[in-house]
Amino acid sequence: MRPTVLIVLVLGIVSLPSWARRPPLLTATADPCRERCTFALCLVGETGTASGPTRIALCPDPCGQYQVSVPGSEVRIRIGRARARLRCEFNPAACRFSFCHSDADCDDGDPGTVDVCSSIGSPMTYCEHLRICP
Repeated sequence: MRPTVLIVLVLGIVSLPSWARRPPLLTATADPCRERCTFALCLVGETGTASGPTRIALCPDPCGQYQVSVPGSEVRIRIGRARARLRCEFNPAACRFSFCHSDADCDDGDPGTVDVCSSIGSPMTYCEHLRICP
């Protein structure tokens, strides 16, 4: 048996330590107007131990423990010992411009959002409905 084959077999049997593994990938599609993604993240695992939380996950609640906004790219984050990669993918949908003149034009009636007229003064204004997190 050739030594290179034996090395490959040994590497296939032994698992890599957590620091050597590639962090999990979390993806979202960018807002077509802002060209950014906002991730609501939670720490999952045992938080009272010396090793801390085991991983970072997407929260089902849009107001997760951590709110991270990233441009259309991939970034790596670390919270304590937990690591993750966040990928914001391009959204080919056209931005729906609402041609607002003030924040009042964007009121959607939802008390859980702040309604903002973005790009005031430009010919392509649009409304944003930003979630209010406690």
